[in-house]
Amino acid sequence: MIEIPEWEVTITEVSAGHWQLIGKRSSGNIVEVSVSREDFNRIAQDAFEIESQISQNANKTAYIVIKANVKNISASQYHEQAFGSWFIEKQDCRVVFDGKEGLLLLQVNTSKSWQDEITYRWKNGLNFSEILDAIDYLK
Repeated sequence: MIEIPEWEVTITEVSAGHWQLIGKRSSGNIVEVSVSREDFNRIAQDAFEIESQISQNANKTAYIVIKANVKNISASQYHEQAFGSWFIEKQDCRVVFDGKEGLLLLQVNTSKSWQDEITYRWKNGLNFSEILDAIDYLK
């Protein structure tokens, strides 16, 4: 299950294959879902949406969430002055967010340069499935 900083999740199996998840933020916000095991990240998605609203900076929230869920990061930086652009790098792959253009880039380091493997355009805000893709890409 994806970790969202500032949130604590309680998981209770209410019947065979059916779970209740309650997420509580340190500020008191609460989200609750009843799901099957395959849908556990739905609570993370709801918490992510609340975090984005609270911070009013979904780009930075995405950066924080990805960093919290990837181990052994070799380099990362958030640039507030560059339209909230950021990157997170691990060995020969990295995720780059271009805040000016609204692009999320999943890149691989070839012998000569960084090459885009996957590009997402964020026109109307963030898509949580793209955050999950970025986390998986760096794992």
